[in-house]
Amino acid sequence: MSRLHALALCSLLATHLGACDFESHEPTDPDGGTSARTELPKVGDRVGDGSVTEVRNVGDCRSVIVTHPPLWACTAQQVDAIRKGLPEPDKTAPASGSSNLLPLSSCKDMAAIRRRTLASSLRASVDSQLQQLLQNCSPTVQYSYANAAGGSCRVSYVDASVSSPQPGKQVDGAEQYSTTNVQHEGVDEADFVKNDAGYVYVLSQSGLHVMDAWPAPETRQIAHVALAGAGTRLFLAGDRLVVYARTTPGGAPSSAATCTYGFSCRVQPEPGGTVVQVFDISSPATPRELVRHELSGGYVASRRIGNFVHTVVSEQSIGTPPDLDVMLRAEDVTQLAGAYREKLGQLEAAVAALEDAYFLPTLRTTD
Repeated sequence: MSRLHALALCSLLATHLGACDFESHEPTDPDGGTSARTELPKVGDRVGDGSVTEVRNVGDCRSVIVTHPPLWACTAQQVDAIRKGLPEPDKTAPASGSSNLLPLSSCKDMAAIRRRTLASSLRASVDSQLQQLLQNCSPTVQYSYANAAGGSCRVSYVDASVSSPQPGKQVDGAEQYSTTNVQHEGVDEADFVKNDAGYVYVLSQSGLHVMDAWPAPETRQIAHVALAGAGTRLFLAGDRLVVYARTTPGGAPSSAATCTYGFSCRVQPEPGGTVVQVFDISSPATPRELVRHELSGGYVASRRIGNFVHTVVSEQSIGTPPDLDVMLRAEDVTQLAGAYREKLGQLEAAVAALEDAYFLPTLRTTD
């Protein structure tokens, strides 16, 4: 049997080991019958195409190790020849996500550098797949756990307790309200919630929510706006609201690009592209979009000084064309070297055929 037998062994150990493909080791009761309790497998027992090579105690459980033969029949000479015959990678290509500054005189120069980076990244992917396929030449080891009675061993997980938030301090009136804490006076920072004297603007997975927050006991939502992506943060300045959204949905905003009062700063972009939407909120119940900026780079940082918002994005990686097949396939070790070289040739040709525009960052503005 193949390594898929691992799934069967785990399932059978969790129910009744007597149903496994082990050579039987059934104890008898004093009357000579078979006991309801089933012994664990012993070293040497067969499990499909493998055999038990070790049984040992692990706390209240027992670890059963089964070794299966290789999926492919390979010789050491075949494996060594494949590894030694690999062409040398392009070590001069900039790595994807590299922070090194490179001299560029034109967009064509940028496209050429990023073309080499994509080719190098695809080559690394194929090399990794080659090493994975070579694992078919080695025995595989399967681990399972059971208690002394042949039942499954379960680990209990205790949910961490979460303390209830303390109620916020009630303000005396709408003329008193707090805003985002900032590191430098006069330099505003983006947040997922902003407020003024009467309204609160909040981002959620479903979009932008506008709350009429005064008087406080009568707080209610007066507007909801779907965004062009997953909303992450916003700025509020007078009757203008600047909203950031990520075009790759799911998850919370990354903290990798943030600083804690000037410390632990790391310049890493969030995944996906960035959309910046500017709204007129002179009538908070009916926000009106004024302009939209769509950037191919991931959000890194932003600050507002007066009426100007400064935004930094970074496009570190180059996506693989969606119709490009990067999978390396081989039925046995004799096909592997030829399949590897053929796949490299296909990918190199595909990257060379891409237009320069594919490798350049983009900014599209819609009024």
